[in-house]
Amino acid sequence: MKTFTSEEKDRLCEILFFNYFNNKPAEVLGDTKFWNFVNAICQSYSVDSMLVSKAMRILMAKENNPDEFETWYLFWKMDTSVRNMRGFTGIYWQKQKRYEQDYSSGKKPAVRRRISDVAMKRSMYEFVKAIYDIFGSYKYLNLDNLNELFSL
Repeated sequence: MKTFTSEEKDRLCEILFFNYFNNKPAEVLGDTKFWNFVNAICQSYSVDSMLVSKAMRILMAKENNPDEFETWYLFWKMDTSVRNMRGFTGIYWQKQKRYEQDYSSGKKPAVRRRISDVAMKRSMYEFVKAIYDIFGSYKYLNLDNLNELFSL
């Protein structure tokens, strides 16, 4: 893994946090049960749910959404494979290759944290770690295989 600046670490966490919520369908985000689930995670992991909610609103604003070059750059610095990067970010290998060429030719993305409140950043970091703790062990399983296995 390459060295990250504190700004890059914060922005990577923001992108991971953003993607968790952004990948949810609108009907899920509008469902009270989903927010009860988020609140339960926060309570279980001693995370301030109000700060998580505020951070989510800030990052979901159009001007704070991560762009693909910035996202590619941070995942590339983390030594994420092409396949895993595509799976998590949706950036296909052709675009990844183009971003790599752009970066090699001297172009750098503008990486700038959007959340500066220390308590909110801490809550966001803790929420991302909690989500990984909860769902991390299942990331290698194929959902189609599980559906087939558990179908009645």
